[in-house]
Amino acid sequence: MCPSATSPPPNEADQTRQYSADPAVTIKDQTDAGVVAVVRALGDIFDGQRVPGSKPLGQRRRRPGAAMSKHIFEQHPSSVDKQSPGSATSPEVRPRRLSAGRRGAAGGHTTIVGAMAEPGTQVANERGPAARREQIRRWVLADGYASVDDLARQFDISVMTVHRDLDALEAEGWLTKIRGGATANPSALVEAGVRERSAAMRAEKAAIVAMAARLVTHGQSIFLDDSTTALGLVPFLLGHPPITIVTNFLPVVSAVGETAGVELHLVGGQYHARQEACLGLQTADAIGRLHADLFFMSTTALTDGKCLHRSEATVLVRRAFMANASRSVLLVDHAKFGRPAPHLLCGIEEFDIVITDDGIDPEDLEMMRSRTQVQVAPVHQ
Repeated sequence: MCPSATSPPPNEADQTRQYSADPAVTIKDQTDAGVVAVVRALGDIFDGQRVPGSKPLGQRRRRPGAAMSKHIFEQHPSSVDKQSPGSATSPEVRPRRLSAGRRGAAGGHTTIVGAMAEPGTQVANERGPAARREQIRRWVLADGYASVDDLARQFDISVMTVHRDLDALEAEGWLTKIRGGATANPSALVEAGVRERSAAMRAEKAAIVAMAARLVTHGQSIFLDDSTTALGLVPFLLGHPPITIVTNFLPVVSAVGETAGVELHLVGGQYHARQEACLGLQTADAIGRLHADLFFMSTTALTDGKCLHRSEATVLVRRAFMANASRSVLLVDHAKFGRPAPHLLCGIEEFDIVITDDGIDPEDLEMMRSRTQVQVAPVHQ
């Protein structure tokens, strides 16, 4: 049976360690007087330090919705070590994803050797193609997606070189190339925990849930699945009491707490510690005895108009939620399109509404609009 909401998930302690600065990144500065070696400590960006020429973290412009989801879509120190796809992850400093169009002060670049850089900086390729591909692999696995243009600008390489690197990583099973970029393979992320998943595509998720919240009214019953995207809806739901929330996801229970005016149901079944959720046949049976006005869910992958997932137990639970809700809403960021996954949930035409972000490929958007109602959430830089 599923543990109580007050019990922390196993092995959570090592995921909540605070960051510490990682020193010893060397920056070389050639001058007329000779070569001067300047050794600096490049602090982790989450400790508030920054690359020269960039703004302090607190002064950077936030995207709409970022503030409301800060405590849910939190940054964390986990990434994926280079093991075979599907192997366990180990904590380390994760590379920060770039957004197109960001530059350093006065449009210049700061060259950083041996580390993924802040937005607006340029990574030196002094260790060869193998090291560069390793950095690209970590970036894609940490954020779930990377665009070709961002990679070319970040590593100061040609678009053709980026494509060759992505081809090599795709052949190894780490990612799938899609139009304009690459997305991480679910098999490579199978061991990713809630913190890892929450950190990927944070701004896109925040924009999507802000639009989805417009569908919520006072007095409704809401199903939430065990996705980190749906988890972002909790602050909005708490603003519409009285309201009933039903979920199989322990982080939802923790986020709701003892909020007045909220009736909370946690459906039981076999507890999966890594997913922090109850999944399987018992959970699906428990959902079958309930009903909701709205069901909000996400998906691992969306290919050829079909929602796909990594596990059969997850599919069972989501099908039960859909069958017992008046309306089902799919929340899916653009990085999910084109990914492979082994288990079919349903076609997108079975959703009443699909909400995605404005990074979606026009062909994918046209395909969805031919099958169901689609809303596109703007993600501002």
